[in-house]
Amino acid sequence: LTVRVRREPRRGAEARTKEGVCSTQLEGLPAGAPAYVFVRPSFFTLPADPAAPIVMVGPGTGIAPFRAFLRELSTAAVPRPGHVRLYFGCRRPEEDYLYEGELAEHLRSGALSSLRVAFSRAKAQKVYVQHLVAADGAELWGMLQRDAHFYICGGTAMGRDVVGALQRAVAAHGQMSDAAAEGYVKELQAKGRLMQELWS
Repeated sequence: LTVRVRREPRRGAEARTKEGVCSTQLEGLPAGAPAYVFVRPSFFTLPADPAAPIVMVGPGTGIAPFRAFLRELSTAAVPRPGHVRLYFGCRRPEEDYLYEGELAEHLRSGALSSLRVAFSRAKAQKVYVQHLVAADGAELWGMLQRDAHFYICGGTAMGRDVVGALQRAVAAHGQMSDAAAEGYVKELQAKGRLMQELWS
């Protein structure tokens, strides 16, 4: 279990500190003290067809189920032939990119085919995972034509933005109207090819 203690200046009131409720409580526990936590199980499952591409979008803590996916893929007896892509995002690489080494190893081993990373506070212009999804629209449309499964995990607003970027990519590269693209995305959800675990 990885926990980052949240303690940062409040936006618009920098003299005041914003603290995480759970993380600061855990920080205050003496070593060896019990902590009562629960782990919410994921309903994400890998596609039955090993040739189906996998697209995972998990910024911040949303990476958790995808770390499990990648561990499963890395220990498979037979390598998966389908493309496996992860979109990960965090604020700053030097502070929040906790699993950089682990992801690099998955790239080296072939469990992960491609990694797209967005650092929202590293440059003057903020870059989020939804921007990368939009930029990769043509490639993602091609993967969808090969039965890709698309997984999104993280904040509700991010999930909505990623689905919006995917829908615009479907409209542009599938040469569909906005209404038809919306229907296509809803059909992906109905078929279990677009799955989301989001929270606010």
